[in-house]
Amino acid sequence: MAWPQTPHVKSSTPPKIPVELQKEAFKAQSEYLQAESVLEQTPQFKAMTAKREALTAASQKLMAVCGSDFSLQMDSVSGDPVCFPKPEAPKPTEKK
Repeated sequence: MAWPQTPHVKSSTPPKIPVELQKEAFKAQSEYLQAESVLEQTPQFKAMTAKREALTAASQKLMAVCGSDFSLQMDSVSGDPVCFPKPEAPKPTEKK
């Protein structure tokens, strides 16, 4: 089997990013990081983080109850979490 040939790339210099565009990008990044830092200090962000951690812990407990042979799903009628049997892995077929 022959390997495909990579196309010949001209050896040229890469495009130069204009200084103004660099400044714009760095300014936008700096403003975003500053806004993110301020947001993380708000009571709402801290409350959301605590609730996310509580949800993760509860989900892990539910999955532990189901074990490795079942998966955690929501019942389509009641909306309650239930353990649902995992489908069996397909058995390998013998080649003749």
